[in-house]
Amino acid sequence: MAVVYKAFDKRLESEVAFKLLRTEVLTVESQKTILDRFEFEAKALAKLNHPNIVSVIDYGEYQGTPWLVMKYMEGGTLKQFIGKVMPPPEAARLLAPIASALAYAHSKDIVHRDVKPSNILISQAGFPMLSDFGIAKIVAKQDFKLTKMGISIGTPEYMAPEQAKGKVNKLSDQYSLGLVFYELLTGVKPYAADTPIALVLKKVTEPLVRPSDVQAGIPENVEQVVFKALSKEPEDRYPNMQAFCDALEKIGQMGDQKKKRSGSKPGGGQEPNPPTMPTECSWVRPKDRMPMMLIPAGKSAIGRNDEALDSRPMHIVALDAFLMDKYPVTNRMYSQFLNEMGNQSEGGTKWYDDTAKNARLKWSGNCWLVMRNYSEHPIVSISWYGAAAYCRWVGGRLPTEAEWEKAARGIDDRIYPWGNEAPSCEYANYQGCQVSTSPVGSFPKGASSFGLLDMAGNVWEWVSDWYGHDYYARSLLINPRGPVTGVAKVMRGGSWFNIERHLKVSYRSYSNPGTRTANLGFRCVVDPEKKRIGVNF
Repeated sequence: MAVVYKAFDKRLESEVAFKLLRTEVLTVESQKTILDRFEFEAKALAKLNHPNIVSVIDYGEYQGTPWLVMKYMEGGTLKQFIGKVMPPPEAARLLAPIASALAYAHSKDIVHRDVKPSNILISQAGFPMLSDFGIAKIVAKQDFKLTKMGISIGTPEYMAPEQAKGKVNKLSDQYSLGLVFYELLTGVKPYAADTPIALVLKKVTEPLVRPSDVQAGIPENVEQVVFKALSKEPEDRYPNMQAFCDALEKIGQMGDQKKKRSGSKPGGGQEPNPPTMPTECSWVRPKDRMPMMLIPAGKSAIGRNDEALDSRPMHIVALDAFLMDKYPVTNRMYSQFLNEMGNQSEGGTKWYDDTAKNARLKWSGNCWLVMRNYSEHPIVSISWYGAAAYCRWVGGRLPTEAEWEKAARGIDDRIYPWGNEAPSCEYANYQGCQVSTSPVGSFPKGASSFGLLDMAGNVWEWVSDWYGHDYYARSLLINPRGPVTGVAKVMRGGSWFNIERHLKVSYRSYSNPGTRTANLGFRCVVDPEKKRIGVNF
């Protein structure tokens, strides 16, 4: 019914998926209904802001042909895994985020009605993403007009028994996802027939074949989850999608628990929900031995409607995956950079101001040395140019403002990196806690959900964007990089000198790129595809 192209959006400067409805295959009678459904897909998706739901960037119509622009997913679809038997914990970890996405959609009274492997996309970072709400139904009566004729909509192989009768509810999505789970566990579909009608009759009349009869070794507790989700009567299934999601997450933890009992290190598939405080880095950068944390691709809220005007409006952006420094660059690291590159001039100033009162690097006559006891303190008195030059030197770049906020805010919409609890000196170094910088990583309780330290307090951090007071009202929705030009660069995170409100993840500040102060430092990001081959990741 529709064809999807990989395209390049010149305005957004990124690859996108371009979905075009094939109107030539429609009958005159069906055209209006199908066109309504296509438009409904865009409007339904626009209401959904979840990290595992593919976002709609734009939609419209050209010469009577509707089109839709979505984030391009480089990893293909879940269909590529079908036919291959997957261990229960791995299959559960793969589908739990989709169950979470459906639970979120159901909370908005939206039923997907076509959950199947080809509608579960895989992002570049390996995260499952739910797509194609083109036949979704708003449960509210005023939106029932698309299917009030009783036409059954969906894919027969993954359709719930009641769905074939034109009776659809939120539990129908649970049945469909349960079928996908069954297929991942066994490598086959539980029901097969020559015609759609015969297939539906089998679902209604024939008992479900035990997964362990198809694929030996599937634990009984996993089978119980499958049988409950695939109950023929909706009222016999899990009461809601979140309950099914919880069951999948419990199965997903089985592999890790087994490995812990055997004394081995947990590993395997991606956790459906990131731990609050990861303790291990994703990668160690060879140049300066900086530990880095992976921030997965996906959508994130940026800004807040109840904060300063330049932080409004809150909006949702989609970002590619990136690796971010676990903590700010230190004096030790920056001295190595200066010893190799020299303290060059850029933008009318030296990269580093060694004459400043709080300067901890000193020129000894033939090299740059760190003052005693300050090796692991964050570098300060650095211009934006000096920060950007260092990041290039290590093979990275400064983070964009959106990347910085996502890394600090997490996927659970935190006010501060550690959560919503008011700041204290247990969480961060800010006004009243210390009289200057503290060694990086001194406040582990203040870690962000991605395991990043010192995202609030200690030192302000340069980011790559030019500052625009009204930029959030016109920001790009995919990988925004700030205004094209400006006079000041953005700083984020607050410092040892600042008050509580400056520590909020949405608080924006700015300064001339040549500014070098005693409370201003930086950290870098690296694009995953640019990390050096041969280093553990």
